[in-house]
Amino acid sequence: MAKPVINGVIISFNLHNNKHCFIAMLKVIFYCIAALPLPVTQFLGARLGSLLNLFDNRERRVARINIALCFSELSADKQADLVKQTLQENAKTLLEMPRIFRRGGHYAIGLVKSVLTNMPR
Repeated sequence: MAKPVINGVIISFNLHNNKHCFIAMLKVIFYCIAALPLPVTQFLGARLGSLLNLFDNRERRVARINIALCFSELSADKQADLVKQTLQENAKTLLEMPRIFRRGGHYAIGLVKSVLTNMPR
């Protein structure tokens, strides 16, 4: 079988090399997200959650079912708003994870202590 050639260069589609490239790209994205200020991360997470709410996907279906089961007394519009808010908060959490992983366990424990200290009694 002939290999593809572009401008005299043989193009190799080695899955193993592509896998390493993909992993390297994910690491770069991970580090870039970790470097963002928290308000920016939360803003992007909220937008991502709003985007997820526009399309039929597993996250949206699960949130819709759970909210319908737990908050059946709410109107359909209120349930839809709660689904959107849930997806936004889930996406914020997803985008905050790289920062927590990069900074380590002491940073994460500090966040938990901060929340516990600031909780209303």
